[in-house]
Amino acid sequence: MRLLSAADMHISDAASCRVALECFECALRQFRPDVVACLGDLFDNRTFLEQFGPEFHRRLRALHPDWLFVFGNHDGSGNSRGQNDDGWRTFCDLFGPAQYTREIGGHHFVVLANVQSDSGWQEFADAETRAGSVVLAHRPLDAATIERCAGRGARLILAGDAHSSKISRSADDSCEQRVQPPFLFGGRLGDAAGFNVIDFDDDGYSCQWVTQTLPAMPGNSRVVENAWQPRWRTKSESNFPELAEWCDVEPCRSDEYLWFGGAARLQCYRSGVLHWETDTASATCVRPSMSITGSAAF
Repeated sequence: MRLLSAADMHISDAASCRVALECFECALRQFRPDVVACLGDLFDNRTFLEQFGPEFHRRLRALHPDWLFVFGNHDGSGNSRGQNDDGWRTFCDLFGPAQYTREIGGHHFVVLANVQSDSGWQEFADAETRAGSVVLAHRPLDAATIERCAGRGARLILAGDAHSSKISRSADDSCEQRVQPPFLFGGRLGDAAGFNVIDFDDDGYSCQWVTQTLPAMPGNSRVVENAWQPRWRTKSESNFPELAEWCDVEPCRSDEYLWFGGAARLQCYRSGVLHWETDTASATCVRPSMSITGSAAF
């Protein structure tokens, strides 16, 4: 059986919804998985969930019959800071139960709502995890919970939320947790956007990280929001006040600007020439001393 897992889409407008669907369509066509897992934060907040969720869900179901949806803190948040408000019910109404088990192709999946405080997810995990289980969660499980899952027979845990790549294992190496970067934009530590393709057989599983070909901006507003934020901020509110002269650019409204990269590293091209680049992991931003032509993406 082949599983494709994607995390942290953070859909926030019609363009990012369209890009997410296009990226899924391309990935499904290329890798032909048996089941697809979305590991939470499909949307940047509850408003976007309500606005784009019905059409997004309908289009996903048309692309593939078997999906596993995980509830993320942003999916239920009243704002884009991720505080989980009362969006749990909205998510369940659109995507079905947010905590459940599924049997697919002889494999047992346990889906946890571990960002919802009253979901009883720990008790659910204890009761439903068994030998060979694959556990899906939005927020990475801590070491003690990994050990508990391993003690009940889980062999693999998949999670998102951290916007970076990390692999953890139980003390006896019987269970592995894989935390993956976002689907549509780069991770906080410079990880490329992408998704996991996991092949299961009787002897275990193998994982392949597939780098996503990022679309040029506009079309991925979360990249701008994380890395630069000129779309919403004035000069005086800039995260980089010493570089405020650039913050009056309106990148999503001009065809001459293109953006490549992700939340940790971003390049801005103007008419095919590198205009500026950022490395927000180290909170630096530099303007090239000379023009660099080309359109290379990270």
